[in-house]
Amino acid sequence: MNLLIDMGNSRIKWQLKQCELIVAAGIEDYTGSWSWLNSVAHDYDVIHVWASSVAGAKREDQLQAFLAEADLPPAQFAIVEDSWAEIQCAYKDYSKLGIDRWLAIIAGRSLASGAYIVVDSGTAITVDSVTADGLHQGGWIGPGVALMRRAMSAQSQALAVALREPHQVYTDLGVDTQTAIDGAITAMGRGMIEAAMHSDVTPKTLVLTGGDAGCWHALYPEAVWAPDLVFIGLEQYFAVP
Repeated sequence: MNLLIDMGNSRIKWQLKQCELIVAAGIEDYTGSWSWLNSVAHDYDVIHVWASSVAGAKREDQLQAFLAEADLPPAQFAIVEDSWAEIQCAYKDYSKLGIDRWLAIIAGRSLASGAYIVVDSGTAITVDSVTADGLHQGGWIGPGVALMRRAMSAQSQALAVALREPHQVYTDLGVDTQTAIDGAITAMGRGMIEAAMHSDVTPKTLVLTGGDAGCWHALYPEAVWAPDLVFIGLEQYFAVP
């Protein structure tokens, strides 16, 4: 079995995979216990530990220490390279591209039959464009849905009160403060997606992932919605020698 670990800024997501089957999965907080690794080690025969991390060296070292303590294999970390298989990174300094974006780009290749756009909507919303022959053309990074709402709330008590209700996808002109703000968030995110999708005449598959992907899937029901896109990319990354 392979233990896949996605180390984000605030939490860890993991999956235990046997072939195509997800045997176990979880979401852990860095402030909590690492005892979940002991449970995994006790219950399953783990052959490889494959990891993606944007959490920094200190937390990566913590993971390695707790893996050793649980008698699990050391983690192999995916890194961004100038190319992977037929995919070519657009960044001149490819080390500056986030590994989560790179793995999502890799995974998107297997979900699209030609050119594609990957939209990862979490703390930030990232948009990456890839041609049919695997050339990453670049992308954009903007504030995510929750981040935009928090930024507005922090500036005004009146706005904070208006945004107590959950976010809603709103496409019309707002008729109160909440719908005006949520409508603007929708319009800004949609603008990024539309600009990437129509940057040229080539038809593109839209691939959605991230915690707020459902917002955009409501607007683009024909899109591929892949909540586990980073894990898919992580497996594919290590499958290619």
